[in-house]
Amino acid sequence: MSIGILIDVGQSITSVYSDVVSLDLDVTQDEVHEWNNDVTQFPVELGSPITDHIQPLPDRLTISGVITNSAISETALAQLNGGDDRVQTAFDLLLQLKEDRTLLTVYTKHKIYIDMALKSVSMPRDANIGDSIKFKMEFVNVRLVETQTVEVPDGI
Repeated sequence: MSIGILIDVGQSITSVYSDVVSLDLDVTQDEVHEWNNDVTQFPVELGSPITDHIQPLPDRLTISGVITNSAISETALAQLNGGDDRVQTAFDLLLQLKEDRTLLTVYTKHKIYIDMALKSVSMPRDANIGDSIKFKMEFVNVRLVETQTVEVPDGI
């Protein structure tokens, strides 16, 4: 699939999962990449750096998709021989990710996003989707920074 989520289990997911969990989608219905800047509404003096007046906002990604129990893949073939229920596993994993507030790597066909927080998940159920899970996930990039301590010279 062109979209998936990689979870570094070392961060906080319970050890039920292996070191890295991949949640691959059977169908990607919608994929929205948002890259925004906050641009000043005030006049900018000529000669001043324009970049000081344009601040990047965190990247956002929204994915709508479907996961079924009947995917055509090695994993699905293994499930026919007594494997796990993919839909229930995906449901449980998404709930766990929401509760654990862990940072994720989300890969798409065009871009890999690291340090993404799962902002929301919605899963509408209706008779038309049968034994599958249809969902919309919203991710926001978390900018990680480090503090630095320095020695202050005497007299300052």
